[in-house]
Amino acid sequence: MRWVLFILLVFLAFPASSLATQWTRLVTPDFELYTSVDERQGREAMEHFERVHNFFQKASPLRGTPALPVRIVQFSSEAEFSRYRANARSDSYFAAGLPRYYIVMSDLSDRAYGTAIHEYTHLAIQLSGLRVPLWVNEGWAEVNSTLRPSKKETAVGDLIPEHLRSLEQDKWLDFETLTTVDHSSPIYNEANRAGIFYAQSWALMHMLYLSPDYQSGFGKFILAISSGQTAEQACRAVWGKSGADVFKDLKSYFDRKQLYGRAFELKFDTKTVEPSVSKISDFDSRLVLADLLAAINRKAEAKAAYDQLNAEQPGRADLAESIGYLALSNRDLAGGRAEFEKAFDEGSTNPLMCFELAGLESAAGQPLERAIAPLERAVKLKPDFADARLQLGKSLVAARRFPEAITDLLAMPDVKPDRAPPLFCSLAYAYLETGDLSAARQNLDTCRKWVKQERDIKMADSLSKLINARSSGPAMEHTGERREMVQGVIRQVDCAAAGSRMVLETQGKDGSVKPMTFFLPSAQAVELNATSGSTLLLSCGPQKPIRVTLEFAPAPEGMTAVDGAVRRIEF
Repeated sequence: MRWVLFILLVFLAFPASSLATQWTRLVTPDFELYTSVDERQGREAMEHFERVHNFFQKASPLRGTPALPVRIVQFSSEAEFSRYRANARSDSYFAAGLPRYYIVMSDLSDRAYGTAIHEYTHLAIQLSGLRVPLWVNEGWAEVNSTLRPSKKETAVGDLIPEHLRSLEQDKWLDFETLTTVDHSSPIYNEANRAGIFYAQSWALMHMLYLSPDYQSGFGKFILAISSGQTAEQACRAVWGKSGADVFKDLKSYFDRKQLYGRAFELKFDTKTVEPSVSKISDFDSRLVLADLLAAINRKAEAKAAYDQLNAEQPGRADLAESIGYLALSNRDLAGGRAEFEKAFDEGSTNPLMCFELAGLESAAGQPLERAIAPLERAVKLKPDFADARLQLGKSLVAARRFPEAITDLLAMPDVKPDRAPPLFCSLAYAYLETGDLSAARQNLDTCRKWVKQERDIKMADSLSKLINARSSGPAMEHTGERREMVQGVIRQVDCAAAGSRMVLETQGKDGSVKPMTFFLPSAQAVELNATSGSTLLLSCGPQKPIRVTLEFAPAPEGMTAVDGAVRRIEF
């Protein structure tokens, strides 16, 4: 009886469908599809979504790519789908889990595709960086839900019968009410898209986006809304019309029963998105479904599934990633970091996880190299991963690996305004530390064009003073300058008008004491890095003993009686 009970419990841990069904994985650069239907239908679904993605990239203001491909899970039956249903009415849905986005479909109907594209529009708006009010977000998603990609064109703008009925039967919201609805309003109900708010949002976006009288100004309108203008202000600025005037046009637009759809002729080469196809094991399909449970916030079920999978195949990088992300969703940073370290050591090829592991290592106070290694793998796996590349460059600068930092930062693929100050100021500093003063000034000038925050302004000012101080005098920097490090105790500072000298007492490998003498430039030309929390005060004459790490440029020709010029003091 005990054996019978044990076997029964094992089979109850996963639904019978996941154990009996053969799943197929299809992968393109933008999507990965896991499907329990036949391969032909899976290919059709993948091409459909690639054409939708092509539309967003070429014919819409909504552009942006997530760090990982969007994962589509396509069930072959309602029975399979039922356990993973997000809510009672959903036949397909969108989920933003860690670390990726999901589109989940119960069937291959037009309705299921429409719901999926509605939700994909929300993702596209988020990735584009636009900040739009709720009516724009939902109305635009409803318009796009009618996308019909075909071999030669993509059509958008089909009528939505339930919205037409609502517009005919329900009392319309006034312009100000419609355009100021937020998530807390009782008018808004994401779980049920019937009703006047969705209908009017769809109708207004349909007219602004597709009608000949408005479509030419649509892009400017979206930018105005995103910049913080109200709908009233944006309408007046773009079309010279009040909100009341726009609403009159909207009434006429629907009363005349002549709504404008539009067909976009878009080049689409199916060969460039031909998916790689593979059958996956029962273990892998169960891992995908466990990840989906985590994405829809069914954490207890996800944990039970992960525990069982880990008992079967410990040491899997992808499973360690999943367990790590579940820990992070529960705010267990130490647990997440430990699992990510396992995944990294097992050879994980997930660039986003590598990036997040680097952040966790830094937050935990680990040595710089513990953060640099996963960042290097992240940009190797995904060279256009801008956030990872910027963080890698900054980390290489902090590790004083300047030539590598310059190479990395110059490869930055996408310099957005928020990335510009740290990027160009980091480049300026790296060039300074390699002796290229001209490139340092050029990048500092570019940095100054973008800085807005007080801390960034102070950083640029401090860097400017350092560059100026090292641009003249007997110890000025030169291109290709070599740096060396030495540890010791400061014993003496000899002050002189022609230049001060610092005497450092060092210890040889044999234990012998060796004094070294360094040229000490002006205070503005020397970096001070307090790692111990103490204060370094230097005056002329003998010094109170303090152990330091000195970074110096070896003495150039013509500079006698010194071992080099001080560039940086760590204490």
